[in-house]
Amino acid sequence: MPDPIAAMGPTWTLAGPKLISEGITHRQMSRLLKDAAREAEKMVAKNLARNTFSGRVTAAQLKAAIAGIGPMSTELWTGVGKITTAGMHQAGAMAADQALDLDLMMGVPGQGILQYAHAIHYDAAQAVEDVISRRTSGHTLAERIYAHGKVSTKKVGDIVERNLVLQRSAKDIAREVRDHFHPGVPGGTSFAAMRVGRSEINNAHHDTTRRLGAKKPWVLGMKWNLSGSHPRPDECNDYAEHSEGMGKGVWSDPPGKPHPMCFCYLTHFTEDPQAFMNNLATGQYDGYLEDLGVTC
Repeated sequence: MPDPIAAMGPTWTLAGPKLISEGITHRQMSRLLKDAAREAEKMVAKNLARNTFSGRVTAAQLKAAIAGIGPMSTELWTGVGKITTAGMHQAGAMAADQALDLDLMMGVPGQGILQYAHAIHYDAAQAVEDVISRRTSGHTLAERIYAHGKVSTKKVGDIVERNLVLQRSAKDIAREVRDHFHPGVPGGTSFAAMRVGRSEINNAHHDTTRRLGAKKPWVLGMKWNLSGSHPRPDECNDYAEHSEGMGKGVWSDPPGKPHPMCFCYLTHFTEDPQAFMNNLATGQYDGYLEDLGVTC
């Protein structure tokens, strides 16, 4: 069943006034958000200068991201007291929605307007979650494949995180990191760059789903959904067949991605609707909801 509390926003709380996780502090995240916003401003100008429809749409996407980043960056920098999930998420989402310039959609036929409007949606809380996941997942970039070792891996890591904040595509990441690879990297620099882009995005989303699901008391497990893009059976097929008595592919503690460019994904396996409503009514979720700043 769909997550019954999803409408309340991502379920992340910040532990204390200074530390988001062991991987990143409030102020480090705030600086990253501000750096991403400054970079996005430059990209907006470049895309508007192209004077094409696609350029204007990209500019609108970036404007929504900049607007959504603002409230969260300020909250994280001040870091005073307990920062509630719902309030921060709503502030970022509202700012991003207000930044959507529907004038840019004129001339798109039929339902295309709605499709473009949906594509421009920006979720600042999800972007922050993905960066936290990247910092805490244990995934590392292999220094040997980069042109300048540690220097390049640091620059590539910064590029990846900035693009995760802006929720940009694997192609966007690949375009920026390509020049940092060693010319002799297996498969060539273009392939290696795209592999980094796809892997980093999918790893972040995977780890965010796993990390947030583990905190929700109504999530009983997580289902490994097999991508259809595998050229041959591999570990992912075994993960999708795994059983602990909750159904095929449902894990109590799912593994990480077994290989680069894995497009498999996790979904939360939750209480059935009646059990959820009973537990909610009897206060079994009260402690968790109070930690989020949510009152029922």
